[in-house]
Amino acid sequence: MKIIAGILLFITAMFTTLGLASILKAQENPSVSDIQKAPPELSSNQVICDLSAIKDQIAQQSQEFSQEMRQIKREIALLRHTMEKPGLKEVFAGIGYIFGLCGVAFYFSARKKRNSRNSREDRSNAHS
Repeated sequence: MKIIAGILLFITAMFTTLGLASILKAQENPSVSDIQKAPPELSSNQVICDLSAIKDQIAQQSQEFSQEMRQIKREIALLRHTMEKPGLKEVFAGIGYIFGLCGVAFYFSARKKRNSRNSREDRSNAHS
C-alpha cells in the first residue's frame, strides 16, 4: 500500500515539475483576461517555429518521463526481490515459535510425569 501511495505521489510531483498541472488548471479555469485577448496575428514561420519548439519540448519531457518510469520499475522490482526472502526478523520469529512449541510440549510432559509419580506414591502410601 505504501508503494502505491509513493508512486501516486511521484506522479503528482512529475505533473507539477513538468508544468502539466498549470496547463490542466488553465484549461479548467480560464481567466477573463485570457478569454478577452485576441490571438495576435502570426506569420507562418512563427507558427512553425513555435510548433517545432513545442514538439521538441514534448519529446524531451516524454524521454525524461520514460527514464523516470524505468527507474521506478527497477525500484519496484528490487523491492519485490527483497521482500521474497525472509529477513533476520522472520528467522528469529520462526526459531522462537519452535522453542515455544517445544516448551509447551516439555511442560505437558513434565506435568504428566509428575502426576504419574504422585499417583504411584499415593498408591504405595495407601497400600502400606
